[in-house]
Amino acid sequence: MFCHVTSRIEGEPYPKLLRQKGGTGFPTLAFLDADGDLLVKYSGARDVDGFSATGEKVRAYLELATHAQQGEQGADLDLFVAGITLGKFKLANARTKARAFQDLSAEQTKRLQGALLNLELIEGYRASYRDKEAAVRLGAQWFAMAKDDRLPTDPVAERYFWTLIERYGVSQGDIKAKRMAKAALKKASRRK
Repeated sequence: MFCHVTSRIEGEPYPKLLRQKGGTGFPTLAFLDADGDLLVKYSGARDVDGFSATGEKVRAYLELATHAQQGEQGADLDLFVAGITLGKFKLANARTKARAFQDLSAEQTKRLQGALLNLELIEGYRASYRDKEAAVRLGAQWFAMAKDDRLPTDPVAERYFWTLIERYGVSQGDIKAKRMAKAALKKASRRK
């Protein structure tokens, strides 16, 4: 893990390191590999549990990378799904890369589709949350997905998903959407 304070110190050997690793301000926290390459920019809860959970995901990702390099069957897909979970891909790139995986089992397909859905929800939320109209439109689409039982599996995606559905429900007076979202958010908060 790498932490960088944005102070200006005369003679500092790496004055541009924060920007080079994707940092934009204080605090920027990231996990780096042994070569100093960025593995993931940390954006979770600023507590021990959050750091630990991300640290475990990073360790698992590095193990999967080793297995994939050794040519173990299925390790490439596992590594890719772990990379999506860590936020190493934008949705467009992830969808393109996902097309390369052929002849997947039903379970593998489900995991891959789930990871792509989570990424789609996270990117959609981040692109629309400041635009009330866009957020309400997206909330309406996501409510339809919820009714079709297309649900996120990632805790962050789940929170975003239900938050926009609730926003849609409140904005449009859709009591069913509002109640469903409130119940799901309450249930998710108890799992923490």
